[in-house]
Amino acid sequence: MRSALALLLALAVPATAANVRAPVPVAPLARLAPVLTAALAAPTLARPTLPGAQAPAPVLPASLSPALAQVLVARAAALPAVAVAAAPAQAAEAPAKALEAVNAVLKGVTPESLGAMSDDQLNAVGGLILDAMQGVKPRADAAAVAALSEAAAGRLKPLVGRPQLERSVYKPANDRHEEEIEVRGLPPGARLGRTDGSEVFRHYTTAEGRDSVLAGGGLWNGFVSYIQRSSGLWRKTFRGLDGVFLTKPGVSGDVVGVPAREFPRYVDVRLPAGLPLVELEAGRIFLVPLPARTRGWIADLYRRWASGGEVSPTYAKAVAELDAEGGPGPELALPVTVVASGDAK
Repeated sequence: MRSALALLLALAVPATAANVRAPVPVAPLARLAPVLTAALAAPTLARPTLPGAQAPAPVLPASLSPALAQVLVARAAALPAVAVAAAPAQAAEAPAKALEAVNAVLKGVTPESLGAMSDDQLNAVGGLILDAMQGVKPRADAAAVAALSEAAAGRLKPLVGRPQLERSVYKPANDRHEEEIEVRGLPPGARLGRTDGSEVFRHYTTAEGRDSVLAGGGLWNGFVSYIQRSSGLWRKTFRGLDGVFLTKPGVSGDVVGVPAREFPRYVDVRLPAGLPLVELEAGRIFLVPLPARTRGWIADLYRRWASGGEVSPTYAKAVAELDAEGGPGPELALPVTVVASGDAK
């Protein structure tokens, strides 16, 4: 009589490609949820005094706001049970680091617009948030960038055709300096459209930037908002017009604010189809709207303040302005197809 073990072995089905079930992919949102749940349940975070405030009062830094993290946790709870059950344990992050990653990647996104994103969009941006938490250089993720660009474009649509709001932030005492003006709105004639995937754009950059693009790193969101200038008279900075700036082949960098002495290289690229695209100056300046990056030194000063540390009066205004904007912005890479590259002339 055959033993029970022999019978089991005889009945066993060989493990072949046809009958082995592939593991269920783990949704980034499912991996993110327990980390954010722990961060939201952590003891009260530091509430420092806002730099430069006339009536100092403790405030919760914008980078530590829980609102967006709460939306992500709620949406993760609605994911299929198998995706949540399969999620591997994620290394615990400090609450401040976890919340800052959420608010940086999603800078400018409202809880309402975040809640309206599809599961696919949330998983795409969730992957970038996980990268930010772990200090990993972000990937050129087309789906994530598209979701964030759609959110940024949604904030611009109500501004089309409306008057600009201008505020003088620096009036020079003599004609040796330009007046600094802050603008909210779109320049006259600006148009919102979409990329078709076939049109070629030019991006002026440094030698290092060109090498990064050629290596597949994509185009990085910029640090500086769109600027108009009348030399010797005024300089207008359009707050909220941030992202990846482009022009057209044949347009000199000197006439679109990126002189060859500072940006001696160029790449000609095609963009993914369907992205929001703002034409700021007809045929000359185009923008894929995205949150702006924050320079490392000011982000470090902000984090010092947000954790309860002292900030020099010299930088108090910069820290306060960054907090009013929502805290430090993300690093984002827009994937592109390179058509040509060369030296700027």
